[in-house]
Amino acid sequence: AAHNGYVPIALDPSGFEPKWDRILMPDEETILPFNPIVAGDGKVFLSYDAFWYSGVSLFALDSGSGETCWSEDFDLVDIWTVNPPSYADGKVYIQTANEFVTDFPSFLRAFDASNGDLIFESQFDAQFDGYYAPTLYDNTVSENGGRFGGLYAFDALSGSGAWTHEPLPMNEEWTPAVDAQYAYACVGDGLYVIDRTSGEEAFWIEGPDSFASIYDGNSMGLAPVIGGQEDILVIHDGRLISFDLQQRSIRWEKENAFTGQPSVANGLIYAIDDGTLSALDQATGGFLWSWQPSGEEGEAQALTGTIIITDTHAIVGSDDITYAIDLETHEAVWDLSLIHI
Repeated sequence: AAHNGYVPIALDPSGFEPKWDRILMPDEETILPFNPIVAGDGKVFLSYDAFWYSGVSLFALDSGSGETCWSEDFDLVDIWTVNPPSYADGKVYIQTANEFVTDFPSFLRAFDASNGDLIFESQFDAQFDGYYAPTLYDNTVSENGGRFGGLYAFDALSGSGAWTHEPLPMNEEWTPAVDAQYAYACVGDGLYVIDRTSGEEAFWIEGPDSFASIYDGNSMGLAPVIGGQEDILVIHDGRLISFDLQQRSIRWEKENAFTGQPSVANGLIYAIDDGTLSALDQATGGFLWSWQPSGEEGEAQALTGTIIITDTHAIVGSDDITYAIDLETHEAVWDLSLIHI
């Protein structure tokens, strides 16, 4: 729920080896990309990043063998988006979205992770939107939704609606961060801090100059990160920004070529800056060290996407290769080339 990318384990990459791979396509002629995946309960859960698609869209694979345990066909001709899944407490949660006037509404659905049985489906308003994965915290599902932008909270066990906070700035492709007191939504013109139990806005922190006018379309393309030092961290429009929750202002910002999602652990922020893994001091934003892979004949390969931080290594990737970076030596100690079809 903090979206901090930190997993408190120690790794031994010398024992890493490929276990299995799967190619999942709707048919022999169609190739659909996947949304970001999640894992739990001995399974891997993934969905097609599909628009106007009707067919099997959600899969549960055995994490030991890669075999399909179950799959779900939403059976909707007019489905607009199938979005990334979330996993918690034996359940898989996923949003499908449509236009607000359609005969096929938008739903948050929960499935039994063990067998794929539908536990509930809860309707919400939408208007041709795409979403990041719902955020799970203390038996509550929080998600982006609304005809003109908003934040929804549902009971994670029954799907009943706890509250809706509308409107928010009308942006898609984001999800809130959540802690014991607040839900944090970084949309439009700044950071909205919303009481987790009532759905009322507690306070708002204005974003940088022109923050509200710089979108990829109307996409925010981010999930705020709870840093654990009374801070919220985001990357947007090339900037790494630290919001100060006590002072209710921007603590610091770094403007360069930051992309993707920052991760934070043990007082350090890890972020992709101009295709390079950079480590920065969480309190000040000061640069500490960086690492960049080299390609053929020394040509650098740009890193992309998200970062997993453990107690010993950072897991990062380019379009073609996944790397394990030793956090003490700042050197790559393992890599795996991806297979393309």
